Amino acid sequence: LPLYVGYAMVSVWHVLRGISVGSISFVEATLALRFISVAASLLNLYFLVRLVQVIRDKKEKDFQSAIVTILLFTFVPYAIQFSHFGTTESLLMALYTGIVYYSVQLIGKNAGDRDLNMLALLAGCAVATKFSSLLFLGVPIAAIFHSKSHTKILSIGTFLIFAGLCAAFFSPHNLISFPDFQNAMRYEIGIGQGTVVAFYNRQFDNRSEEHTSELQSHSDL
Repeated sequence: LPLYVGYAMVSVWHVLRGISVGSISFVEATLALRFISVAASLLNLYFLVRLVQVIRDKKEKDFQSAIVTILLFTFVPYAIQFSHFGTTESLLMALYTGIVYYSVQLIGKNAGDRDLNMLALLAGCAVATKFSSLLFLGVPIAAIFHSKSHTKILSIGTFLIFAGLCAAFFSPHNLISFPDFQNAMRYEIGIGQGTVVAFYNRQFDNRSEEHTSELQSHSDL
């Protein structure tokens, strides 16, 4: 999803400047992804403020908790890093916080409300951003079970179908080039299982080997 959005942003920029729409440069891609990270961080901050207010059960605007939340989120190191670099995690953080917010809203309500549709949309966008975000689906499903809906199974089915359609719409490459998607999944699963050694994991392997040899030398002594 971030790649599609970034490409669309640069394409619109080319049209506005009278540049032929085609391939984009590295600088343009970097700026587009960083802009998405900034927008996602602001969206995450909005959901965080709303979530804190819901948890505190404040019907009126709670400016004190909003200011504290804004200051904490603005100055923590990871939030600063995610806002300044085009990372997938910045968008996933915003989507997950939104999922938690609407899940809390859904509890105590009828599962047929618009909160259910927003949950499906956010969950679909999360899966379209990173396939491992399927884990996020557990939160809305748990919220539906704890809601006052009398048709929980139907609500869960509707949620899953709508979320799946959103994921397919916002990341169509997974279906259009399904063999490539399968190969990518095998590669990622191999990294997780340790059967495939990626270049960014070699530092941990070397450190593990050094630690093992160090323990062996101490045992020899």
